[in-house]
Amino acid sequence: MSRFPRRFAACFLSLAFAATAAELPRGLDVDGADVQKLTIDEAIEMALRNNLDVQFNRVDMRLEDARTRFAAGVFDPVFRMTLSRESAQRPDLTSDLNSAQQAALSALFPDAFTDN
Repeated sequence: MSRFPRRFAACFLSLAFAATAAELPRGLDVDGADVQKLTIDEAIEMALRNNLDVQFNRVDMRLEDARTRFAAGVFDPVFRMTLSRESAQRPDLTSDLNSAQQAALSALFPDAFTDN
């Protein structure tokens, strides 16, 4: 048997079943009870919303996405910048000629400038 007749039969049976499922079963008394009619999409949405396995799988998917982002983060570029400043104060002997001359003379004649 080929695929087409099987699919046609399956579609025909599912349509026939859906048409009879829309009616209430005979002998079922629903007077005074709240009856809610659902479309197939609403029934599937309600089943997915109330199914704990589906909710756990959604959390697992988010967890795996987070793990993937964490693992890929190793390859993110890292930039570093360092800023420093240094200041050194040294006496400038060339600005004051008297002290420069005195330093030169005291280096040449250390005994001449000592107090006795």
